[in-house]
Amino acid sequence: MSNLINPIWCINKKTISSIHGPLQHATLVYHQGCSHLPPLSAFLSKFPNDYVLHHLHSSCVSQLTWWQHTLSVCNPSHHLQSLPDSDLDIWIDTSTSWGVGLFVAGCWATWHLTPGWASKSRDIGFAEAIGVKLATLWLTQCGFHDTCFKVHCDNTLVIASFWKGHSRNPACNESLCHTSSLLAASNILLDPTYVQSLSNKADCLSRGMVGAHSLQLLPHVVLPKELFPLLEEYYSIFIMSDHVAVPHSIQHIALKHHDAPLMHISANYPHICALIPPVPPKTPSCHPHSSPHHLRPHVTAPNHFLHWLNPFSLACLNRLSSHLPPELLAQEHVVMSRSVHPKTSSLFNSLVFPTLYLR
Repeated sequence: MSNLINPIWCINKKTISSIHGPLQHATLVYHQGCSHLPPLSAFLSKFPNDYVLHHLHSSCVSQLTWWQHTLSVCNPSHHLQSLPDSDLDIWIDTSTSWGVGLFVAGCWATWHLTPGWASKSRDIGFAEAIGVKLATLWLTQCGFHDTCFKVHCDNTLVIASFWKGHSRNPACNESLCHTSSLLAASNILLDPTYVQSLSNKADCLSRGMVGAHSLQLLPHVVLPKELFPLLEEYYSIFIMSDHVAVPHSIQHIALKHHDAPLMHISANYPHICALIPPVPPKTPSCHPHSSPHHLRPHVTAPNHFLHWLNPFSLACLNRLSSHLPPELLAQEHVVMSRSVHPKTSSLFNSLVFPTLYLR
């Protein structure tokens, strides 16, 4: 194997087969090794006969290096006794239009997929695999070990790839490699369980609709460097206003840093919130409605429907709050706002919208 990691000549099918076969047997002890075999298997399938020579691909060299370091550990062992099961009510979901949601026992965390994430063979399967990886990161960073945890997911492809230990998609398989290494280090097993999308508790989180600030998942997941270019975590920050009876203003705050996304929260309706991707600053127009006002925060035009209010709509919200719970009003507000196509919402005077749908 050492000679293949730094090859100076081409190799034939027999040479790579002599390594691939024993490594397959080694996965009985090193279960995480299943995700480190697909590049070798793909390379082996390229030989039409025993006489053709090929240069070893860089992905194969990387996996062989991992196997060399792993097998260099003396006296390896694998416990035959099954780990105790635990159900922490963990749910994950991914939406390619927004991001990844993680729900654990009533608490939430969500990450926005950055523009350009769907490149280099990355697809919905890769995004779902990231969800599994984020759940694993939270478990390991919390200090859990020697336990099998149930994880609810609505993607059968990711569940099948996880049980097999590998995926045909290179990007998804790379994510599985990282996840399996994290699990092995803490002696943790995951039991992915399929649920229908409509029953997935993390579905709304993957679409950018978050919960209360007090229910944010702690500790916050520390992202590894390979996920920095792909994900941006969102936080919910709750600020109460002195005006309790009628919400006269909308508080808005910057998250994490000045160019981070904004969350605008109505003082009397903290659940009415939405995340807005960062946009480059623009010069204000001369339109009279663009002047600074606490009822018209500076957001992009498609988001006026959600964040711009007027005195009539505030009075309607206050009147409805005496008959309906704030959570139901918040859901109605968000659903009605999200039901309008962004191109449509940017063409109309959004000050009229809250008035119309609250009549």
